Amino acid sequence: MPFQFLFPAALLLLLFLPFFVYRWMGPRDLGPFRRWWILVLRLVVAVLLVLSLAGFQYRTSTEVLSVIFALDPLRERAAR
Repeated sequence: MPFQFLFPAALLLLLFLPFFVYRWMGPRDLGPFRRWWILVLRLVVAVLLVLSLAGFQYRTSTEVLSVIFALDPLRERAAR
């Protein structure tokens, strides 16, 4: 898989999202579109927070090889 979690046990916090959906419905005096939009934004923030607590990592592999040469001019002078 191209992704992994450092702390997969933190994903159990996602089980509490239905409770927060109920609690975060927002004020009833807002219009339905605006109330659902607020709910979706709050859920996205909550899911991203749980993923960050779980240590979400996305890894990709490349077929390109890069070579970097590091030269130390002070060591070359000391060797002479």
